[in-house]
Amino acid sequence: MGKVEVHGLLASPPTRAVVITCEILGIPYELKQLDPMNKSPEFKKLTAQQQIPVLVDDGFALPESRAIMQYLADKYGKDDSLYPKDLKARAVVNARLNFDNGTLWPRLIQAYRPTFSGGQVDEEGLKSLLDSMGVIEEFLTREKWVAGPKMTLADISFSGIICILTVPEVKFDMTPFPKVKAWIEECRKNPILKKYDDLGVQQTRERMAMLREKFKQR
Repeated sequence: MGKVEVHGLLASPPTRAVVITCEILGIPYELKQLDPMNKSPEFKKLTAQQQIPVLVDDGFALPESRAIMQYLADKYGKDDSLYPKDLKARAVVNARLNFDNGTLWPRLIQAYRPTFSGGQVDEEGLKSLLDSMGVIEEFLTREKWVAGPKMTLADISFSGIICILTVPEVKFDMTPFPKVKAWIEECRKNPILKKYDDLGVQQTRERMAMLREKFKQR
């Protein structure tokens, strides 16, 4: 098996989700760190979307982290534990990934993007985010993991996003979501998830500090 290429930035939760998937599945990979604000002509040829991450596997280029994770699990997974082949179980994983991409991630960005430059939390965005966290709490009331009784790709993707809410400077109150808190601790028992979630927290803190200092000087 040759190495796949992951074009992205580890500060990005979607890029980390792809890297975590590679490591859990034992897929050799090369991370090509990419500044999203300064894309090379070579990168621009890979995808019309111009977004990270992008996977390159033997000349095949694929954007969108959730699609990449699904592709990797289908092609390289030794079993179907992360991405079940059973139609109904897989449909639940897909539904969670769609919720993550279309609801959770955009709402988190809306709520907290202003705080990265020293502004206030977007209250409307925070209200929507709290609604989403309530949905996840309900997922975890019904099952141990977000898409069923075992960890799947959905947990990998959710974990990289929700870890941002544990950053002290974000000041998100997790008290109303005890099931989510317990799930975070369960995720952290996996050394690969823990490693990259810790990295995500560290890089989020560093980026917030850098941007706040930059805007303070204006």
